[in-house]
Amino acid sequence: MKFIINPNFVPAVKSRSQHALLKVGSYIATMLKKAVPKDTGDLQKSIFHELINSKTVRVGSLSWSAYVAEEGRKPWKMPPLDALVGWTIRKFWLGWSKTQPWKEQPRETKSAVWLVARKIRDKGIEAKHIFSNTWEENKDKAIQIYFDTLKISIHLIWSDLIVKVKKAQAVTTMRLSQLNYRSN
Repeated sequence: MKFIINPNFVPAVKSRSQHALLKVGSYIATMLKKAVPKDTGDLQKSIFHELINSKTVRVGSLSWSAYVAEEGRKPWKMPPLDALVGWTIRKFWLGWSKTQPWKEQPRETKSAVWLVARKIRDKGIEAKHIFSNTWEENKDKAIQIYFDTLKISIHLIWSDLIVKVKKAQAVTTMRLSQLNYRSN
């Protein structure tokens, strides 16, 4: 008796593996969204996951603030003052427009923004390694999610294959019995 693997078996396993990778990517992205600073929510919104190829899922952010949160910023040059206006107003409860540029802010807001920028220039921003720490904390769970999803999927594919083999054996057995019947 020949055993022929269904030609759809390997693509089905590959598809299920990609599904499992996307599930892991979604889990890690969710954990990252919980771990990042929640100032305006822009960094949380920028976190994404995508399937790069059949073996790799990418979880990340294209936001500059994500890079600074992960790697920090070395002390050497003044950050853009306009970029710090909204954060400074929210952090120090200064009641003025967060969207107006630095030059159009009242004196107290300008002073606060200037002091924050000068401190960043002199001391930098400490690296938080949020992305790498989140991966390290959750990689065991991510691997478990991957294999559990894949195990369920493979079981479904395998049971479908077994049913097809049993049907083929039944047909073969029936044909053999017909041959034996005719030969008598």
